[in-house]
Parts: sequence; structure tokens; C-alpha cells
Amino acid sequence: MGTRRSHQLESILMGNIQGLYPKSNRSKVSFLKELTLEEDPMFIALTETHLASDVKESEIGITNYTLFRADREGRSHGGAMVYLRHDLAAHTKTLLSHSNGVIELLALHITNINLIIINCYRPPQCNLESFSKALGKLNEVLETTPHAMTDIIMCGDFNFPFICWPDGGTSGGTLEDQAQAKLLLETADKLFLNQHIMEPTRRNNILDLFFTNNQESISNCRSEKTIFSDHNIIHINTTYTKSKTPQESLTPPDMTPFASFNFFSQKVHWEQLQQDLRKIDWKLALQETDPNTTLNTLLRILLEVCTAYVPRKSNKKDRRYSISRDRKILMRERANLNLKLIKSSNETQRLSISSKIEDIEQKIKHSHEEQRRTEEYQAIENIRHNPKVFYSYCKKFLKTKSQIEPLVTEQGTITDAPQETCQMLAHQYNSVFRIPKTQMEILDPTTFLNQVTTNLNQLTDIQVTVGDIKKAIKELRINSAAGPDGVPAILLLKCSEVLAVPIHMLWLASFDKGEIPALLKQAIISPIYKGGDRTLPKNYRPVALTSHIVKVIKKCVRDKLLTHLEVNKIIKENQHGFRKGRSCLSNLLPHYDWLLRNLSEGRNVDVVLLDFAKAFDKVDHGVLLHKVRDLGISGKVGVWLHNFLTDRTQTVAVDGVKSIESKVISGVPQGSVLGPLLFLVYMT
Repeated sequence: MGTRRSHQLESILMGNIQGLYPKSNRSKVSFLKELTLEEDPMFIALTETHLASDVKESEIGITNYTLFRADREGRSHGGAMVYLRHDLAAHTKTLLSHSNGVIELLALHITNINLIIINCYRPPQCNLESFSKALGKLNEVLETTPHAMTDIIMCGDFNFPFICWPDGGTSGGTLEDQAQAKLLLETADKLFLNQHIMEPTRRNNILDLFFTNNQESISNCRSEKTIFSDHNIIHINTTYTKSKTPQESLTPPDMTPFASFNFFSQKVHWEQLQQDLRKIDWKLALQETDPNTTLNTLLRILLEVCTAYVPRKSNKKDRRYSISRDRKILMRERANLNLKLIKSSNETQRLSISSKIEDIEQKIKHSHEEQRRTEEYQAIENIRHNPKVFYSYCKKFLKTKSQIEPLVTEQGTITDAPQETCQMLAHQYNSVFRIPKTQMEILDPTTFLNQVTTNLNQLTDIQVTVGDIKKAIKELRINSAAGPDGVPAILLLKCSEVLAVPIHMLWLASFDKGEIPALLKQAIISPIYKGGDRTLPKNYRPVALTSHIVKVIKKCVRDKLLTHLEVNKIIKENQHGFRKGRSCLSNLLPHYDWLLRNLSEGRNVDVVLLDFAKAFDKVDHGVLLHKVRDLGISGKVGVWLHNFLTDRTQTVAVDGVKSIESKVISGVPQGSVLGPLLFLVYMT
């Protein structure tokens, strides 16, 4: 068994947790989180988790760890689970997840380091038949998994206090229990496993066991008392080397200059900020008629003003999982006392040290409870002026959370590397685009400048006022994520009266030139899990984050286009999708009325339902622009729409990493107020 040695070695935690997420004590998960921050173990193996299907993984999840569980079926209590670090979980297969209502057994195979982990919970009242069947299933799985050169770790709470270690003899116990102990020892002998825990794990008994076939991989085992269970927590030091992952150049997707400001802070001087913006002569500052120059000047001015009146965000890397100073001190004291407990041979002294450890853990528990109360109070206090804080706090307790799991590559391997994950998702989203079948003459924007003779009134110009811009700004949601330019919605909403003027000037420059700044045509794609196998890229829905400035402009354009389409009755009356005041319900009511009326009159009725796969993504720009012109939309409006649809780009962002920028060759922008309206035009 080749053991990898290094100064940076792995550790393992295990123990009987006696209910991981009980209503009476929700601090156990936090306790484990802080242990992972201290030790960064390969995995944590827990037994008697008391979990059922109503406890979702998001409620008990730990950052950077993937959860594998075998819950007890049909009865309460019991259960076995493993928290496996992400870098290992990306290469892990579940060999067995077994529960028969009496015993739970979980077996995992980490393929890249060729290690099999087995975690088992056998209750004291387990019968011989149940235990025999569980071990039989384990043997069947191992027989189909080549393990001649595989490291095996088998651990868990087996409840055999009468086995004498290290020789494995028995003293006491019922005949049935002794028969089960014999089966366990026979399985261990068959797999060449040795048991390493020699200290009591519950009172004076060794109930929690740790077997391995690679004796050189284990350097030390220590058993530490904890108030979170009447079983001890077992710390295993190993000689396995921590895997080194190549350092990637991380570029957080929101790291625009505006991302460093805390716009929701109570220390923002909004009045002074607005006053400084009012003092600016926007006509002089934005006298350039080039849209790109106009946008860059506007962003520069906003950045300068924000620098003076908006505080910066904290530089802490991850405040959500940082350990408070008081608990760090307590945890350090606990570690020192545990070392003294190991070295001490005086029983009176050991009892005194154990009592001090228990007092410290009570303080740690109270610290967690106090932190939770404080966070709840702060969330409630912030709900009026900063609802984002409240909802962020609530999201921590959601039963479902969006998370990008390790993905399966085309070669069948699994990867969790952020850069590779980004590229795989980008490839998936690009694959749904439709390559234009023909290069229609309509793709030339100058075509729109030629008057087209139709029976419809022509829409060649749009008059957008400063008032229209103000109204559109007020429709923004304060917590909407910023786009590639980084300008937050709260800044536009708080300063709408002032900023409506420069945004209007940007619109005039854009409309007059028929050009939209490239930055405003970029989109950052945030993947959201939508269901199914989490390892498949197709099961993540793309959500596009675009600039709030261009959203405001698009709202104004949409209103003018919609008026033109409705006045000329281009959109049919029976079209209910994407129209104000209409919905699925308004569509279904007349449909069912027609259906029932025909059936009651004795007529046969056939209904054909069509579903367009990736309909928004596959809209052909050439066909759409051709229809736009035929519907009387031409002149500067047509040229602007042409520019809006073409030369768009998008990039996928995952875990602070961006994919390579790709062109959007078809489709109408999703998440855009103008996109659905253009889709209706396409379907007309």
C-alpha cells in the first residue's frame, strides 16, 4: 500500500452524533462547520444522525463538503452519513447506501486516490439476520469492485462493548451479539482490516470503531469528549497527503469598480451624493455623441462620486463562515485541555480536566445560540432599509439551494474545477443557438432606412422623454443583481431624479447613431439548478445578468413598440403570453368555455398542444428583423433594433471564475423586457 507523505497531511473525524439536526439543538451543524475550518478533514463520518427525507441537504450542509447519507427507513433515529470534501467528492462513486429499518451502511469509492470508505451504524438491539444481510450486501459490492490495491477504511458505531481490543477477543454479550461480532471480525480478516481505536468512545466502552487495511496510513487516533453527544468525537491523523489543485486565476464576476462599495450601508451619504450629481453640467460632460464615450464618461463620474460618499465593503474573504474571536479562544483552550487529558494518568486530574472541557463546550454552544439570536435581530432590523440582508439571512435556512455540483465531462470523468465547469456550461448554452440558414438582406442595417410600403402605419422614430426614463428607473427592483457595468439598481433608484438626465442623453446618442455600447450588450450568465441529475450541464438554467442602464432604455423602447403593435392590431387578440393584464388563467378560461360548450352540444373536439424547445434561444435574427421591417418598424427604430439584436456576447460565471466570452448568434435576450415582445413579433 503506497502511502503519500508530506508535511501537509490529511485528518479524519468520526463519531456518533446522536441527532445531527434536532429541534432542541441546532448548533451541532455549526459545531461541525468550525471543526472543518480548524482541521480541513478529508471526511467526517457520523452515525445515529436521526435524519429523514424531510431534512434537506441545504439545512445540514457544510461549505466545501458534499453530503452522502443513508437515512433510516420506516423508523425514527439511526442513520449513517459522510461529509466528503469537494475535491474528493468530485471523484467519488456511491457503492452502497443501505438501510433496512435496523442497520444503516454507506460505502463510497474515491477513485482518484483509490480509497473505499465504509460507514456503518449498528444499534444495540440489532438482530443477527439484519446485520448478516447488511454485511452480505457490502461483500457483494466489494467483490465487484477490485480492491487488491485499494485502501479501505471501515468505521462507525457497531455497539460491541464486549470485544477486547486490540486482540479482538470477546468477553460477555448475548449469544446473538457474539455471533454478530464474529461476522464483523471475519469480514475484517477477509479484507485485512485492523482496528485502531483503543480509547473509550462512550463512557468506559469502545463502541465506535475504525478499521483500515493500510496500517501505515494512520499515525494517531484520539477520543475527545463533547457535550454535543454522549459519544466522543474521534480525531484520526493520517499520513495521506492533501491533494494539490492547480491555482487558477480567479476573476470574480462582479469585480467591477462598483462592486467594492456597500450601497446598502447606513453610512451612505445619499443627500450629499445627489447634490454632487446635481452640480454636474451633464450637457458639457456628455457632449460627445459617440455612445461608447458617453457611457464611459457617465460611469467614470458615477464612480468618482460614489468613492466620496459610499463606504467600502469589508475585506474579509468569507464572513459567513468565519469563527468569532470568543469561540476561537474557547476552541484553543479546549484543544489544550484535550492534550492534557491524553497525557494525564491521574484519575482525579482527568475528571477535573473533563469537567473544564464540558464547561468550555457549554460556552461554545451558548455562543452559537447568541450569534443566531443576534443575526435574527439584525435581519429584522434591516428589513426596511436593506431587505437584502433579511432575505440573505432567510436563504440560509432554505430547504433547497442552488449549487453547481461537479459535472460529468464528455470523456465521462467528473470535474469540479471552476474554469472547466464554466466552459462546460458555456458550451451547453451555446449549443442551443440556431445557426442562421440563410443570410437575408435584412441583416444589413441600412435596409431599415429605406421606406417600406405597407398597409400599416410606419414606426420610424421614437420620442423618449426624461420623464419616461424616470418612470422606467422606478420599475427596477432595488435588490436586482448588477450587470457587467456594475452599476447597482439602488444607485439609480436613489438618484433617479438626477440620473434620468444623463441616461436620456445616452439614449439620444445611441438612437441617433443606431449603436448600443458594447458593454450594454454583454451578459453574465448565472447557472441555476432546475432539476434532474446535478452532474449534467443541461440541468442548469441560464439566468442572464445585464446592465440596469440598458434595462431602463429597453423599458422605454418596449412601451413605444407595444403601442405601435396594439394600435395597428398586429398582436392578435387571442395572444395572452407576455402581455400586460393577461396570463395563463386568462387564456385557459375562454379555452375551457369553448371546449365545454362544444362538448355539451355533442361536437367532437381535438386539441393540439405544441411546445417549442428553447424557443427564445432559437429565434433567427434574420427572420425576426425581416418581420420587424414588414410590420412597419423601420427608420432609426429598425436600425437600433438591428444593433440591439446583433453582436451580443455572454460569459458564464461560477465560483468567481468566468468562461471565455462567446457570441450570441440567435435568440432574443431572456430576462429582458424587450425580448418577449420581439418573440411575439417573431411568432406573428
